[in-house]
Amino acid sequence: MLSLDLSEEHWLYSNVFCAICGTAFWRYPCEEWAGKVVLLTEHDSSDGLPPIAGWTLKHESKRGAQVLEWPAVITEGSRCQLVHGEASVNAYSDWDLSQNFPVHEACLELTKQIIRIRSKNNDSTIKSRTRQVTSVSDLFEVLMARRSTWDWGITEKLDAPHNYYLPREYYVHNIYYDRECLTKQEKDVLEADPLDIPNLAESLISCLQPLPQRPREDLSAFHMQFQRRIESLPAELFLSVLDYLYPLKIDSSECTRLLSPSIWKGMLLNGQIIPFLSDLDSNDFDQELLNCSRPAELDYERLVRQLTQVAPKLNMELLPGLPAGLRNRIRIWRLVQEMYVGDYGDWYNKCMSGTI
Repeated sequence: MLSLDLSEEHWLYSNVFCAICGTAFWRYPCEEWAGKVVLLTEHDSSDGLPPIAGWTLKHESKRGAQVLEWPAVITEGSRCQLVHGEASVNAYSDWDLSQNFPVHEACLELTKQIIRIRSKNNDSTIKSRTRQVTSVSDLFEVLMARRSTWDWGITEKLDAPHNYYLPREYYVHNIYYDRECLTKQEKDVLEADPLDIPNLAESLISCLQPLPQRPREDLSAFHMQFQRRIESLPAELFLSVLDYLYPLKIDSSECTRLLSPSIWKGMLLNGQIIPFLSDLDSNDFDQELLNCSRPAELDYERLVRQLTQVAPKLNMELLPGLPAGLRNRIRIWRLVQEMYVGDYGDWYNKCMSGTI
């Protein structure tokens, strides 16, 4: 692997952008997450011809074809060199009009996590739009629909709703990565690995505030009765109740204090209620709590509410101590959750009509 000098930004960043998160790939093989590329392409086996060598995984498409995953690296221009083969193809579309969608390996893994969660929970959010992402083939269909808004020549990026929650100035003529429109904090977020987040438990604990003391006489009879009933539920029944909360949506950051801090802590560590924290280990979290000098009573309700409201846009005001990698993960997670076939066309039409 190459040892890269990150100060050489004009050399480091390519002009090819991830079809999932919208940020630029790094050139050439490197150990950093931004240089690990997977090409998604569709192969129709009806003509009897085998696909180009180098793919590692395949997924059945709804059209009867196969969606293949090709590990690759970005080289010169928009060329992608396959890691396990000798072929080199253009990102997004090649000379034979085949569609090759380059995505970060990390972004694809986050997408697969969402697919697994939706499959396990029979996610009710996918019922309103049957063409949301429930498989890698669905992801390919979404990207194909976005690709159809362009002519079918060579390009380096796809348009996406909300401009991938990035500043409009981030792209210039769709082929230039203008990092100067970003603050240092925003750059740190976009460059942070969304999968491997060091000291995740420690960082979240640092975001916890002491639980405000509230005189017991301020609690209404309903409040106390509600707490007693919830806390007296058998563990199995309570977990079933939590299942109905997925995915957790909270419209207000105002704490009601209807549930005890221990229940809110359970939501934080559940791995399902806040699914983008599925790698938060409860044992590590509790051990870290013992190691640090924090108050005995912590405001887990406020933290859970804040985490569910961290905007996918690069807004650093809420939870400023949040790890950059987690903030990047939340942005990518939201991008995938909101995907559906035809999403960009719908969003563009609403923009033109002034409805958003």
